[in-house]
Amino acid sequence: MPNTMNRANALDLGIFLQSIMLLFAERGIGCIPQGALAAFPAPVKRLCDIPAENGIVVGMSFGYRDTREPINEMKQKRRDLDDIVSFAE
Repeated sequence: MPNTMNRANALDLGIFLQSIMLLFAERGIGCIPQGALAAFPAPVKRLCDIPAENGIVVGMSFGYRDTREPINEMKQKRRDLDDIVSFAE
């Protein structure tokens, strides 16, 4: 993302990222967003030839999971929606 943009533009990027993640899931492709890349951009900038005037906000690993690996069968516990969201009527 160009360094001249602000945090509100990062929200747009997050919305775009989630759309891609949903499309990957629909096609059976696993993915993991990686916000930590923003804190350590140098290796990615060298590898991907990202212009100096651009920053890294997030990265994403993706691919088909190896069903033979037990770690890929792990299920995270999730809180109920009502525990984390308030709906106004």
